[in-house]
Amino acid sequence: MLQSALGLTECSKGFAKRSFVFDKAGFRDRLGNQIPGVVKASFPARLAALDEQCLRIEHWAQATMQPRSPRQPPNALVSGLYSLSSGLSPTMDLMSYFLFKTEPDVYSFDDFLRDKETIWDGVTNPTAVKHLREMKKGTKWIFYHTGDERTAVGTGTVVSVDPSDPKVPIVKVKAGKRLRRLKTLAEIKAEPVFAGSPLVVIGRLSVVPLTGEQWEWFLA
Repeated sequence: MLQSALGLTECSKGFAKRSFVFDKAGFRDRLGNQIPGVVKASFPARLAALDEQCLRIEHWAQATMQPRSPRQPPNALVSGLYSLSSGLSPTMDLMSYFLFKTEPDVYSFDDFLRDKETIWDGVTNPTAVKHLREMKKGTKWIFYHTGDERTAVGTGTVVSVDPSDPKVPIVKVKAGKRLRRLKTLAEIKAEPVFAGSPLVVIGRLSVVPLTGEQWEWFLA
C-alpha cells in the first residue's frame, strides 16, 4: 500500500479532510525500495533533501487528501511522489511557487517596481539558498515585507538562475504586480491552507515554498 510505503498512517478525527502522521524516518528508509524508479539516497546532499521533502509532503498531504479509501490515495499525491522518484531534485518537484522575504527599509516592493529587474541577493540560510539555486526560469513568487509590516504585497518572476557558485546562486528576477489585496501574517496564519506551512512554522526562512493553492490564495 502506497501510504504504508511512505510512512503515512491514517489518523482521521472525523474532519472533512483527513490528517496524517508522517513518519520521516520510515519515508527516508523505505523510499528506495517501495516506489519504482527511486534512486535510494547515497550521499549527504540527497539525505538532506529528503529530510526537507518530508516536511513539505506532510503539509501537502494534509492540504490535499480527500476522504476516500486509504488504499486509494489521491492522484495528485501519487503523481507528486512519482515525480520525486524520477531522480530529479525533490525540492522542485512538488511546487513551482515561492515567497521571498525582505525588509522593506532595505528593499521594498516599490523599489522592485521602480527597478523592474534585479538580482535577488543577500540570502544566507542554507535551505533558502538551496531553493534559489534550484529554481527554474519562470518560477512565480510572492514579495513579502518582513519587519513591522509582515505583509505579502506583490509578485515577481524568476528570469534566470546561475548556480555556478552553489553557495551564492545568481537569481535574476523581474517585478510583477501589486497584490489586489495585501495579506498580513495574521491572515496567513488564520488560513487553513497554510497549516503546517514553512511560512508559519519556520519564521526565519527567507525563501519559502508555496503550493498552488496557497499561491492562488495570495492572488485572490
